[in-house]
Amino acid sequence: MVTLSGDLETSTAEELRALLAGQAPGASIVVDVSGLDFIDSSGLNALAVSARAVREATGLLVVAGAPEQIARVFEIVHLSESVSVQPSLAEALNVARQNVVESGQVLDEH
Repeated sequence: MVTLSGDLETSTAEELRALLAGQAPGASIVVDVSGLDFIDSSGLNALAVSARAVREATGLLVVAGAPEQIARVFEIVHLSESVSVQPSLAEALNVARQNVVESGQVLDEH
């Protein structure tokens, strides 16, 4: 699991991309965004691009627990069309676990 806080923007988006790229191929990765205060287009792009890369490696990236203002941004840009977005960490972990069961892959809960 990856936990984000503060701002996800130009100066931090590349770090997130690199962190997610370093996860085990085929893993289900939960990104807890409940601590985010702000996200810009580069942060949104980092999530979408990373989700695509994880999916291509037969994994799943699940975003969890977005605060109301961040969830609204996700809704406006239709992030859920490319990333699994769940309202809570518990729901995200359930989605990730289900993916593990269906695919026989690894769940990264650390």
